[in-house]
Amino acid sequence: MIRLLPALILLFATVGLTTAAEIKIQGLNTLTEQQALDFMGGRLTFIESRPATPARADDAAFILEQLLHTRGFTKADVSWALIGQNTIQLTVTEGDPAFLGKISVEGLENEEDISAVTAQFKSVHHIEGQVTARNPYLPSENALGLVNSVEYMQSIGYWDALVLLGERTRIPKTNSVDVTLVVEAGNLHTLSSLKVQNASGTAEVEVEEALSSLLGRPANASQIRKVRRIVERHFFNQGFQLATIDVFAELIDGTLGLTFNVKKGRQYVVGEINITGLDRVKPKEIEQRFDGFRGDKFRAEDVDEEIRKLYDTGAFDSVRLQTLPQPDGTLDIDIEIEERRKFDGYYAYAGAGSFEGFILGGGYFHRNLLGNLWNFSSGIEISGIGVLGDVRITEPRFLDRDLSFTPRAFA
Repeated sequence: MIRLLPALILLFATVGLTTAAEIKIQGLNTLTEQQALDFMGGRLTFIESRPATPARADDAAFILEQLLHTRGFTKADVSWALIGQNTIQLTVTEGDPAFLGKISVEGLENEEDISAVTAQFKSVHHIEGQVTARNPYLPSENALGLVNSVEYMQSIGYWDALVLLGERTRIPKTNSVDVTLVVEAGNLHTLSSLKVQNASGTAEVEVEEALSSLLGRPANASQIRKVRRIVERHFFNQGFQLATIDVFAELIDGTLGLTFNVKKGRQYVVGEINITGLDRVKPKEIEQRFDGFRGDKFRAEDVDEEIRKLYDTGAFDSVRLQTLPQPDGTLDIDIEIEERRKFDGYYAYAGAGSFEGFILGGGYFHRNLLGNLWNFSSGIEISGIGVLGDVRITEPRFLDRDLSFTPRAFA
């Protein structure tokens, strides 16, 4: 055992002095050395954490060669050499690259659709950090490009559409590959059935009637989103804030049927209403707009309307609403308001008219007079026919009601 100690000490000392392999790359034209190393990323972790050996050098060369192949350099070749004690030198011969050339689309006439299908196919022929503006032609990505193109056709209502890869022509002069896409659009589908049922399978007749006007319209993404918004809004406006809605689609003889299964959950009524962010606007001017909601079922539509009216005053930059369901079945509402930095201002104008002659005018306005959200404006106009003065104050909620009252004075 004593005789083995010197050998063991030498072995551990040697291992301790061994450093991790360093990888260097030369011969790249379209990527920098650092970009290539970054793309290889975690696949080099094992190699870089251990001493350089012929086997590890060969693995590094294989990884880089595959990386180049998937980026359009299908003829790329990578050789390796061990330099010094612990450096792996990779030498790249890129060969002729293949760039994506002209994309032709057969089977479509609408230019907007042709452009969209082209863009969907082209989007996958791209690599992060590429140093050339030309997109590489990546044969391995063609299938994904076709899937994207089919999804676009479905989004505009052609649910049976096929997009096939047609002729591919290599152009040696430009190192590019021209591609033809063949689109078999099929029939434009329409909405033939819009059903809404609750968890027990009973039809929700009221919302189905609201959807009936959409029957026969194209079954495109825009119309489907509209249908879903109507269904969601219907239940949210009844206080079912946590309702879950699943949709099932069925293709029937060139039409699309949608069935919405709704689990309503608990019906909430409005509880506490908390308003924050006010500084120069009196809190009562906001509170009185929402006090009437307390104790009633939450109707998102009505709350949104009050928020729209707040924006209409011109006194606020933002009004954000958050609903907080409580265990007792109430729904607390947090309203965060950001006032405009400045409520008032001056304006001036000048011009001429065939009847008035010269015109010169100006005035002053204030969107939150005395903190009451009163909209005050005053102005004077001087022209060839005389002087006109105007002073007005608009109260957006006259007598605590949604009425606008505007007294005016002229001079």
